[in-house]
Amino acid sequence: MMFNTHSHLQDSVFDGKRDELIQDVKQLGMKVLLVGYTPEMNRAAIALAEQHDHFVVAVGIHPNHADDWEPQLQIVRELARHEKVVAIGECGLDYHWDTVDKHTQQAAFVAQLELATELQLPIVVHMRKAMEDTYAILSSTYQGPGVMHCYSGDAEYAKKFIELGLHLGIGGPVTFKNATELQSIVATTDLRHLLVETDDPYLAPTPFRGQQNIVTHVQYVIEHIALIKQLDVATVTKATTTNAMQVFGGES
Repeated sequence: MMFNTHSHLQDSVFDGKRDELIQDVKQLGMKVLLVGYTPEMNRAAIALAEQHDHFVVAVGIHPNHADDWEPQLQIVRELARHEKVVAIGECGLDYHWDTVDKHTQQAAFVAQLELATELQLPIVVHMRKAMEDTYAILSSTYQGPGVMHCYSGDAEYAKKFIELGLHLGIGGPVTFKNATELQSIVATTDLRHLLVETDDPYLAPTPFRGQQNIVTHVQYVIEHIALIKQLDVATVTKATTTNAMQVFGGES
Protein backbone atom coordinates (compact mmCIF):
# COMPACT_ATOMS: atom_id res chain seq x y z
CA MET A 1 0.00 0.00 0.00
CA MET A 2 1.10 3.56 -0.81
CA PHE A 3 -0.21 6.84 0.58
CA ASN A 4 -0.01 9.80 -1.79
CA THR A 5 -0.37 12.83 0.50
CA HIS A 6 -1.03 15.50 -2.14
CA SER A 7 -3.15 15.12 -5.26
CA HIS A 8 -5.57 17.38 -7.13
CA LEU A 9 -7.34 14.55 -8.94
CA GLN A 10 -10.60 16.50 -8.52
CA ASP A 11 -9.26 19.16 -10.92
CA SER A 12 -11.20 19.50 -14.18
CA VAL A 13 -7.99 18.87 -16.12
CA PHE A 14 -8.59 15.18 -15.35
CA ASP A 15 -12.14 15.13 -16.74
CA GLY A 16 -12.35 12.27 -19.20
CA LYS A 17 -9.44 10.36 -17.71
CA ARG A 18 -10.28 10.42 -13.99
CA ASP A 19 -12.16 7.10 -13.96
CA GLU A 20 -9.18 5.28 -15.46
CA LEU A 21 -6.82 6.88 -12.94
CA ILE A 22 -9.12 5.89 -10.08
CA GLN A 23 -9.05 2.28 -11.27
CA ASP A 24 -5.24 2.43 -11.26
CA VAL A 25 -5.32 3.81 -7.71
CA LYS A 26 -7.53 0.95 -6.59
CA GLN A 27 -5.40 -1.69 -8.31
CA LEU A 28 -2.31 -0.37 -6.53
CA GLY A 29 -4.13 -0.30 -3.19
CA MET A 30 -3.19 3.36 -2.88
CA LYS A 31 -4.63 5.84 -0.42
CA VAL A 32 -4.77 9.45 -1.59
CA LEU A 33 -5.21 12.81 0.12
CA LEU A 34 -7.19 15.04 -2.23
CA VAL A 35 -6.16 18.60 -1.46
CA GLY A 36 -8.44 21.59 -1.98
CA TYR A 37 -7.42 25.22 -2.26
CA THR A 38 -10.55 27.15 -3.30
CA PRO A 39 -14.21 26.68 -2.35
CA GLU A 40 -14.84 24.93 -5.67
CA MET A 41 -11.85 22.60 -5.38
CA ASN A 42 -12.63 21.86 -1.72
CA ARG A 43 -16.17 20.81 -2.60
CA ALA A 44 -15.04 18.84 -5.65
CA ALA A 45 -12.53 16.92 -3.52
CA ILE A 46 -15.20 15.97 -1.01
CA ALA A 47 -17.63 14.94 -3.78
CA LEU A 48 -15.00 12.63 -5.28
CA ALA A 49 -13.95 11.20 -1.92
CA GLU A 50 -17.56 10.39 -1.07
CA GLN A 51 -17.58 7.94 -3.98
CA HIS A 52 -14.37 6.06 -3.18
CA ASP A 53 -12.88 4.64 0.02
CA HIS A 54 -9.35 5.25 -1.23
CA PHE A 55 -9.65 9.04 -0.90
CA VAL A 56 -9.58 11.43 2.03
CA VAL A 57 -9.59 15.23 1.85
CA ALA A 58 -7.85 18.39 3.00
CA VAL A 59 -9.82 21.64 2.71
CA GLY A 60 -8.22 25.05 2.77
CA ILE A 61 -7.40 28.40 1.18
CA HIS A 62 -4.31 28.59 -1.03
CA PRO A 63 -2.28 31.77 -0.47
CA ASN A 64 -2.69 32.72 -4.14
CA HIS A 65 -6.48 32.64 -3.64
CA ALA A 66 -6.58 34.33 -0.23
CA ASP A 67 -7.67 37.82 -1.22
CA ASP A 68 -11.18 37.16 0.15
CA TRP A 69 -10.13 34.68 2.81
CA GLU A 70 -12.62 35.62 5.53
CA PRO A 71 -15.80 34.38 3.79
CA GLN A 72 -13.80 31.44 2.43
CA LEU A 73 -12.77 30.50 5.96
CA GLN A 74 -16.39 30.05 6.95
CA ILE A 75 -16.83 27.64 4.05
CA VAL A 76 -13.70 25.74 5.09
CA ARG A 77 -14.99 25.53 8.66
CA GLU A 78 -18.28 24.05 7.48
CA LEU A 79 -16.66 21.60 5.06
CA ALA A 80 -14.13 20.49 7.69
CA ARG A 81 -16.96 18.80 9.58
CA HIS A 82 -17.38 16.29 6.76
CA GLU A 83 -16.32 12.75 7.69
CA LYS A 84 -13.94 12.56 4.72
CA VAL A 85 -12.01 15.68 5.74
CA VAL A 86 -8.82 14.82 7.66
CA ALA A 87 -6.73 18.02 7.32
CA ILE A 88 -6.73 21.77 6.76
CA GLY A 89 -4.91 22.97 3.65
CA GLU A 90 -3.38 23.68 1.49
CA CYS A 91 -2.62 26.87 3.32
CA GLY A 92 0.54 28.87 3.67
CA LEU A 93 2.58 31.58 1.98
CA ASP A 94 3.61 32.10 -1.65
CA TYR A 95 5.85 35.07 -2.40
CA HIS A 96 6.71 33.86 -5.91
CA TRP A 97 3.48 35.12 -7.48
CA ASP A 98 2.44 38.69 -6.76
CA THR A 99 -1.29 37.94 -6.72
CA VAL A 100 -2.12 38.50 -3.04
CA ASP A 101 -0.21 40.83 -0.77
CA LYS A 102 1.92 39.31 1.98
CA HIS A 103 -0.10 40.65 4.91
CA THR A 104 -3.31 39.18 3.52
CA GLN A 105 -1.62 35.83 2.93
CA GLN A 106 -0.26 35.83 6.46
CA ALA A 107 -3.64 36.65 7.99
CA ALA A 108 -5.30 33.82 6.03
CA PHE A 109 -2.54 31.41 7.04
CA VAL A 110 -2.82 32.25 10.75
CA ALA A 111 -6.60 31.93 10.65
CA GLN A 112 -6.35 28.46 9.11
CA LEU A 113 -3.75 27.35 11.63
CA GLU A 114 -6.04 28.50 14.41
CA LEU A 115 -8.92 26.58 12.82
CA ALA A 116 -6.78 23.45 12.54
CA THR A 117 -5.87 23.76 16.21
CA GLU A 118 -9.51 24.25 17.18
CA LEU A 119 -10.65 21.23 15.17
CA GLN A 120 -7.58 19.15 16.07
CA LEU A 121 -6.73 18.52 12.45
CA PRO A 122 -3.28 18.36 10.83
CA ILE A 123 -2.20 20.93 8.26
CA VAL A 124 -0.96 20.88 4.68
CA VAL A 125 1.44 23.81 4.23
CA HIS A 126 2.24 25.48 0.92
CA MET A 127 5.54 27.39 1.07
CA ARG A 128 7.18 29.09 -1.90
CA LYS A 129 9.95 31.64 -1.50
CA ALA A 130 8.64 32.40 1.99
CA MET A 131 10.68 30.14 4.23
CA GLU A 132 11.45 32.52 7.07
CA ASP A 133 7.95 33.95 7.39
CA THR A 134 6.37 30.50 7.11
CA TYR A 135 8.53 29.22 9.94
CA ALA A 136 7.95 32.31 12.08
CA ILE A 137 4.17 31.95 11.80
CA LEU A 138 4.16 28.20 12.37
CA SER A 139 6.48 28.36 15.36
CA SER A 140 4.37 31.03 17.06
CA THR A 141 0.89 29.86 16.06
CA TYR A 142 0.66 26.10 15.57
CA GLN A 143 1.55 23.06 17.62
CA GLY A 144 0.56 19.89 15.88
CA PRO A 145 1.13 17.46 13.04
CA GLY A 146 1.18 18.26 9.36
CA VAL A 147 3.25 18.31 6.20
CA MET A 148 5.42 20.86 4.45
CA HIS A 149 3.99 20.18 1.00
CA CYS A 150 6.56 19.80 -1.79
CA TYR A 151 9.34 20.94 0.53
CA SER A 152 11.53 23.55 -1.15
CA GLY A 153 13.44 25.03 1.79
CA ASP A 154 17.01 24.43 2.82
CA ALA A 155 18.50 21.81 5.14
CA GLU A 156 18.63 24.07 8.18
CA TYR A 157 14.94 24.90 7.98
CA ALA A 158 14.06 21.29 7.19
CA LYS A 159 15.33 20.42 10.66
CA LYS A 160 13.43 23.34 12.19
CA PHE A 161 10.13 22.31 10.59
CA ILE A 162 10.67 18.73 11.74
CA GLU A 163 11.31 20.00 15.28
CA LEU A 164 7.87 21.64 15.11
CA GLY A 165 6.37 18.19 14.52
CA LEU A 166 5.91 18.55 10.76
CA HIS A 167 6.83 16.09 8.02
CA LEU A 168 8.55 16.96 4.75
CA GLY A 169 6.44 16.25 1.65
CA ILE A 170 8.63 14.89 -1.13
CA GLY A 171 7.36 14.97 -4.71
CA GLY A 172 8.52 14.88 -8.30
CA PRO A 173 11.27 17.52 -7.96
CA VAL A 174 13.38 15.05 -5.96
CA THR A 175 13.94 13.17 -9.25
CA PHE A 176 15.27 16.23 -11.10
CA LYS A 177 19.01 16.25 -11.88
CA ASN A 178 19.43 19.80 -10.57
CA ALA A 179 17.64 19.13 -7.24
CA THR A 180 20.89 18.42 -5.41
CA GLU A 181 19.93 20.25 -2.21
CA LEU A 182 16.60 18.47 -1.90
CA GLN A 183 18.27 15.14 -2.60
CA SER A 184 20.81 15.88 0.13
CA ILE A 185 17.99 16.69 2.57
CA VAL A 186 16.28 13.40 1.73
CA ALA A 187 19.55 11.52 2.18
CA THR A 188 20.19 12.95 5.64
CA THR A 189 16.62 13.06 7.00
CA ASP A 190 15.30 10.08 8.92
CA LEU A 191 12.70 8.24 6.86
CA ARG A 192 10.14 8.64 9.65
CA HIS A 193 9.96 12.37 8.84
CA LEU A 194 9.17 11.97 5.12
CA LEU A 195 5.89 11.75 3.21
CA VAL A 196 5.44 11.19 -0.54
CA GLU A 197 3.19 13.08 -2.94
CA THR A 198 2.62 14.04 -6.56
CA ASP A 199 0.85 17.44 -6.57
CA ASP A 200 -0.72 16.25 -9.81
CA PRO A 201 -1.32 17.66 -12.36
CA TYR A 202 1.87 19.60 -11.55
CA LEU A 203 5.54 18.69 -11.00
CA ALA A 204 5.73 15.41 -12.88
CA PRO A 205 8.80 13.38 -11.93
CA THR A 206 11.55 12.27 -14.28
CA PRO A 207 11.06 10.71 -16.88
CA PHE A 208 7.79 12.66 -17.30
CA ARG A 209 9.10 16.12 -16.43
CA GLY A 210 7.22 18.80 -18.34
CA GLN A 211 4.20 16.58 -18.89
CA GLN A 212 0.95 16.43 -16.96
CA ASN A 213 1.55 14.64 -13.68
CA ILE A 214 -0.80 11.88 -12.50
CA VAL A 215 -1.59 10.45 -9.09
CA THR A 216 0.13 7.08 -9.65
CA HIS A 217 3.46 8.71 -10.45
CA VAL A 218 4.08 8.73 -6.72
CA GLN A 219 5.74 5.38 -7.41
CA TYR A 220 8.63 7.20 -9.11
CA VAL A 221 9.07 9.44 -6.08
CA ILE A 222 9.25 6.42 -3.79
CA GLU A 223 11.74 4.70 -6.07
CA HIS A 224 13.99 7.76 -6.14
CA ILE A 225 13.93 8.16 -2.37
CA ALA A 226 14.89 4.49 -2.10
CA LEU A 227 17.79 5.11 -4.51
CA ILE A 228 19.00 8.16 -2.59
CA LYS A 229 18.80 6.45 0.80
CA GLN A 230 20.08 3.09 -0.51
CA LEU A 231 16.99 1.27 0.73
CA ASP A 232 14.62 -1.11 -0.99
CA VAL A 233 11.39 0.29 -2.40
CA ALA A 234 9.24 -1.81 -0.06
CA THR A 235 10.91 -0.26 2.99
CA VAL A 236 10.30 3.31 1.77
CA THR A 237 6.73 2.47 0.76
CA LYS A 238 5.90 0.96 4.13
CA ALA A 239 7.58 3.74 6.13
CA THR A 240 6.00 6.64 4.24
CA THR A 241 2.58 4.98 4.39
CA THR A 242 2.92 4.48 8.14
CA ASN A 243 4.00 8.12 8.51
CA ALA A 244 0.99 9.32 6.51
CA MET A 245 -1.39 7.20 8.57
CA GLN A 246 0.02 8.70 11.75
CA VAL A 247 -0.53 12.23 10.44
CA PHE A 248 -3.84 11.84 8.62
CA GLY A 249 -5.31 8.75 10.27
CA GLY A 250 -6.40 5.41 8.91
CA GLU A 251 -5.32 1.80 8.92
CA SER A 252 -2.07 0.74 7.25
